[in-house]
Amino acid sequence: TFPTEAQTICAEAVDRIDELPAAADAATPEARGATVAEANEILTAMVADLRAIAPTEGQDARLTRLWLEDWDTYLTDREAFAAALAAGEDAELLVTSRGAGQITVTLDHFAMVNDMLACSTPLDA
Repeated sequence: TFPTEAQTICAEAVDRIDELPAAADAATPEARGATVAEANEILTAMVADLRAIAPTEGQDARLTRLWLEDWDTYLTDREAFAAALAAGEDAELLVTSRGAGQITVTLDHFAMVNDMLACSTPLDA
């Protein structure tokens, strides 16, 4: 049941983020940072909600835990980005790499194979 419930949780978060002003269209880095920070709060709550319903036993639990840990890392990357923008820097979102690519590849792949596309990494920043 995790993928079905997760898709609903993530879709609600995506809807809330979609209601925010487009961060990339902000007039200043500070304004963009404020929007990214607000989206980060939504995503942090989403991950907490996902963690609350995650499987607790077996291989599914292990894989889901690793996926949620990657979400934690991605959120840390986004928080650093928002802080740099808030400080007036013309920053870019630097995503942690693991192996041959960014962790967003793994995040998005897990979401895709489990039919929870709303749980893919957002393109809002």
